[in-house]
Parts: sequence; C-alpha cells; structure tokens
Amino acid sequence: MSVADDIKEQYPILSVDFSERALKRLASQFQESNRFKGEVAAYAQEFNKLRDAVLEILTLRTLETAEGVNLDVIGDWVGIPRVGIPRSQAFFGYQNRPPLLPNSHLGYSERGVSTGGAYRQRFDAGDLQQLTDDEYRVVIRIKVLTNYTSNTIPQFVELFKEVFGVNVLVENGGAEARVYFFSTVSDFLRELITYSWQDSIGQKRLFIPKTLGVQIFYRQNPTGAFFGYSANPNAKGYKVGAYAAPAELQG
Repeated sequence: MSVADDIKEQYPILSVDFSERALKRLASQFQESNRFKGEVAAYAQEFNKLRDAVLEILTLRTLETAEGVNLDVIGDWVGIPRVGIPRSQAFFGYQNRPPLLPNSHLGYSERGVSTGGAYRQRFDAGDLQQLTDDEYRVVIRIKVLTNYTSNTIPQFVELFKEVFGVNVLVENGGAEARVYFFSTVSDFLRELITYSWQDSIGQKRLFIPKTLGVQIFYRQNPTGAFFGYSANPNAKGYKVGAYAAPAELQG
C-alpha cells in the first residue's frame, strides 16, 4: 500500500469524487439537462482540486515521503532537529594543528596519507556531518520510538528491528539476544548505535536507550578473507585474514 493509499484509508473523504457524487444527487427533472449537469460537474470539480491539494500536503508531511524542509518540520514536531552527528572518518593531519579533528590520526603511519587517510578541506563543517534525508528519517524514527518507550528489553529489541531493518533476531532464553543485519553496517548506523553524550548533571545518555543492567556489543564481520586457523579451510592466516571488529557500548 502506498503512502497516499494509506492516507486515503485514514481519511475516506479524500477518496470521494465530488463531481460524481453531485451528479448522482441531482433531482430526476435535471437528469436530462446536459448543460445543467455540466455546470454542476464543473463546480464540483473545484472540490476535487481541493481534495487533491489536501492529499498532496498530507503526503509531503509524511515521514516516508517528506523531503528537505518538510522533513525538518516533522523532526521539530517530535523534538529532534536536523543536527550533525560526529564524523567517524579519520583525516590526515599534523599534531596541534586546529584543522585536525578529535578522531583524526596523525602523520603517515597511523592511517595517514600513505594508507588512505583523507585530507580535511578548508571549509569542512567541523567534526559533525550533515544528515541526509534518508539518515534523518532513521533518526526521527528512533526519536518517535524513544518518546514513549519504558525501556524494557522487548521494546529495545523492537526498536532495533523497526529502525535498522533487522533480518534475523536470535534469542537465547532470557539471557541474550543477537541481532543480525546481513549487510554492511554504514558508518552512520554505527554512530547511532554508539552515540552518547553527558546530560546537565554529568550522566551518560545513549541516543538509543538500553535497559539498565544490559550490556550491548556489536561486531562487524569482514566481508572478504577472514582470519582463522587451519581447521577452517576458508580462513586465512596472519597479515592476510581480517578480524571482526568488536566494540563495546558502555553505559
């Protein structure tokens, strides 16, 4: 079902053909007057134009279809304006130079230019990256869900399934739940999973809230040759096979 069809289902009046309705309601003595029926249909057509305009406005203000400033309005409604998130990209730079970002690596040896580190341009927008419309929609969905969550484990799992399009969820009793994406997790999604800040009283807050006492880990497995021992014929040895990248989300 398209967004427009969903809106019409919520507001049945937006599916009405007002010209057809008006002609059906004419008294019998006017049914043979084509001129009169034409005038009635022409007047009623203005209501059809108004109906179409309302449907277009509602469609433009729907999360799935809104773009640009219309999407910004939705974000403001739910309390999450379009702001940047920290860059995960490492830049080449020199020590104690202002253009170097906090998460940059220095020089040639530590992911500098010799290993592919990008230069930071003169007018790069600080250490934040602007959200695209598609990225901003994900942020808004998370905000909507966290606005009413009581932060139970089932709600936390449901948030991951809803927002990140989880393919598989495996639960090990009540002690552990594993979420599998089966796709490359973008830098943007990794930033959302781990993004945190300190509130006004110094407590650590996570953008994606987690249940108290629950520890969260995420790991991205290599897409190419992976490291392993000879018992696995598909594994590669040292300096050839890639390691999975674990990261612990504290809090």
